[in-house]
Amino acid sequence: MKAVVLLRAVFDASVGGGTYEGPYVLDGSSQAALGLARQWRSSAPGGRVAGVAIGPPEWEPALRNALVLGCDEVWRGWGDAMGGADVLTVARAIAEIVPAGAALVIGGESSSDHGTGLLPAAVAENLGWPYRGEVTGVVAEGAATAFAVRREGGRRLHCRTEAAIVVAAARMPAPAFYPRVADLIAARKTGIPCVSVDGPKRDAPGIEVIGYGPAKPLTRHLLQPSAGANPAQRLKQLMSGGVTNRGAKAMGGAGDEMARKLVELLVSEGFAT
Repeated sequence: MKAVVLLRAVFDASVGGGTYEGPYVLDGSSQAALGLARQWRSSAPGGRVAGVAIGPPEWEPALRNALVLGCDEVWRGWGDAMGGADVLTVARAIAEIVPAGAALVIGGESSSDHGTGLLPAAVAENLGWPYRGEVTGVVAEGAATAFAVRREGGRRLHCRTEAAIVVAAARMPAPAFYPRVADLIAARKTGIPCVSVDGPKRDAPGIEVIGYGPAKPLTRHLLQPSAGANPAQRLKQLMSGGVTNRGAKAMGGAGDEMARKLVELLVSEGFAT
């Protein structure tokens, strides 16, 4: 049995030296996913965990640390056109290099730098596998995968499937795990294979952002309901003369009295002085 963990490295200027070779570290979502992977492997005799990342060569020192945090092997995908690729392009590239025989893909919550949290679901779509998020635990039960899903109020929904599946770890602190320094140093000498992947597909024209500005102000008329009101509010405002949302009563009476009330209303609302 084989599981795959989605990995990502993020820039952290506070690290360097010691067992680090650069300012990149595994992000929190990757560490949470690795925690689930260790839990799964402990329940799967002979199971292996492969880490997969789509990132530049600068990520390699951080990816090597994944070898002592739960991965038996790590693969990195990259291509000249991958710089600035969107989440859908990255998901397609990951789906192309998921090892044969894998029946479980484990991702994390949104990345700690600028992640969208959509990557695991997008990978599932490209693989044609079911997806489940907010997972707090995953174990192997023979040929099946059992997992717990966090629900409202701290409840847990326990599920089981014999199908290949993609799961995403719920947002939670990364499980404590303290590898030996000797293992960290040994991991520094391990090469990370790089797989060439394609960049964004250009079969169809993309969307070009041509501007960004403030919201359009809502026009509010004295006797016309606001465009932002729901149907019930619009009906109430029309039936009441258009002023109930201002805390006033509908106007009534003879012509002179109506005129006086209208003038008072215009003055109180700032339309006249």
